[in-house]
Amino acid sequence: MKKSIQYKNYQQGAALVVALIILTVSTLIGISAVSSTILEEKMAGNIINKNFSFQSAEAVLREAENYTETTISEATLFNSTNGHYPRTTPGDANYPVWENIASTAWRTGTLINGSADTPKYIVEDFSSATLEGCIVPPGEPIDICQISIYRITAKGFGLNGNMETTLQTMYGKN
Repeated sequence: MKKSIQYKNYQQGAALVVALIILTVSTLIGISAVSSTILEEKMAGNIINKNFSFQSAEAVLREAENYTETTISEATLFNSTNGHYPRTTPGDANYPVWENIASTAWRTGTLINGSADTPKYIVEDFSSATLEGCIVPPGEPIDICQISIYRITAKGFGLNGNMETTLQTMYGKN
């Protein structure tokens, strides 16, 4: 004779609820990881863009210093054209001259591959100064101890056009 064993039905869906909770938690962790990764990717892209913008401005600044050393002379006119400006100081109507890129006559530098725009610079005839400790040999003109000082302002641009870096330097030339 066969005995039949009867089991009471004790299942109430607890495994299903636990599985759904685990699935929800793992989905939230996955979404959080993806959002964090996307944010970090954007941050890294912005750092690269800012660095490229800075390097572009630095390169055109060096180019402007070379231009100042080799091309600018006593005969150069600083008349607000061709990137040559007279000295501006706070309180002047157009101070600083480089603030409004549309109305400023910038000199263009060398385009760097990948840059959104060509880097630009201006040279201001700032002043002159006497070199400290300079001794004029007998028979030499006194102006050998004078240097001309120029303020160079350079603008570099990033990879996608939404980043720009402005650098300035004072450059002295005999």
